[in-house]
Amino acid sequence: MANETVLLVSEQRMKQWTSLDQNIRIDVLTPSILNAQETYTQNTCGTPFYNRLKEGVLNNDLTTDEATFLKDYVGPALMQYALYLILPHLKYK
Repeated sequence: MANETVLLVSEQRMKQWTSLDQNIRIDVLTPSILNAQETYTQNTCGTPFYNRLKEGVLNNDLTTDEATFLKDYVGPALMQYALYLILPHLKYK
């Protein structure tokens, strides 16, 4: 799993639930999501649980509690952190 790119929030959900325009390209948005995951989510959840969430998303075997935690808590926070990280890059686009 070390080389797998796993997003804990989809680009579509990010566009739907934030002030981002629908026309933002995925290749512009994805690095900010990954950076926010690594910087904020991993530090908050701890590396073992963060890796378990990524593994669960990749293998589609999240428990009900993990899926709820991801949807209700990690996702909204991650979207805001990713938005924060992408804003300087969008200023000049």
